[in-house]
Amino acid sequence: FDFAVVALSVVEAIVVETQDQIDATDQMAKVGVNVNVVRLLRIFKILRIFGKMRSLQRIIVAISATIVPVMNTFFLFGIVSSIYAVLATSLFHESYPERFGSWSESSFTLFQVATGDSW
Repeated sequence: FDFAVVALSVVEAIVVETQDQIDATDQMAKVGVNVNVVRLLRIFKILRIFGKMRSLQRIIVAISATIVPVMNTFFLFGIVSSIYAVLATSLFHESYPERFGSWSESSFTLFQVATGDSW
C-alpha cells in the first residue's frame, strides 16, 4: 500500500512538472484519483499501534473517560459566567457602554478579566 501511494505521488509530481498546473489537475480529475486522500489513508496505520500497546490503551481510555466531566465543568462555568454577564450588563451598561453595553460585550469583558487579557 505504501509503495502504491509513493508511486502515485511521484507520478503526480511528474505530471505537474511537465504540464501546466491547470492541465495537470484536469488530468488527475479525469483519472478520479485524489492523491491527498490516499495519503491521508496512511494515517489509519497508526491506529494499529493503539491495539498493540497496553499502556497507550490505558491512556486513551483515561482521556476518553474524562471528556464528559470536563465538558460538565465548562458548562457550569458558562452558566456562572452568563449570570455574571447579565448582572454586569444591568449594573454597568450606562457607565461603560463600550465594555458592558450588551450581554456579549459583558461576557467578553468578564472573560478578559478572568484570563488577565488587556487589563
